[in-house]
Amino acid sequence: MTGRKSIPFFLMVFFAMLVNMIFTIPSSAQDKSENVVKVYYFHGEVRCATCTKIENLIADAMDNKFKKLIASGKLQFKVINYNEQKNSIYEKKYDLYSQTLIISRIKNGKETKWKSAEKIWTLHSNKKKFIDYVASEISDYLKGL
Repeated sequence: MTGRKSIPFFLMVFFAMLVNMIFTIPSSAQDKSENVVKVYYFHGEVRCATCTKIENLIADAMDNKFKKLIASGKLQFKVINYNEQKNSIYEKKYDLYSQTLIISRIKNGKETKWKSAEKIWTLHSNKKKFIDYVASEISDYLKGL
């Protein structure tokens, strides 16, 4: 060694942990301030052509009508297989038994309201009406944020 003193390893670890604690906001604090609308398209293991078409139409509605809100984080869209074990909480919570579009309002980190947008099954053959319907349902939930 050239006479330089090195910092003991445990001090470096302690310092790293201290910096992490200072600059990390606890997730519970983040969750409590969350105000967002979440849009879920739930599907099962078996996917028919209509189910895939509905998913694509929902994605089109999200992209065409809400691009800025998605980018800002005020609106979130997820496609979820409710048959997977890790997603069983959704199956029970929303009483899922088939492909479903759920719109959920989160205020202060808690779900305050949700609904199933059931008309997707009757409107899927008319793209404009489908997108208008989905956009309208989502917009109603965004008003409450």
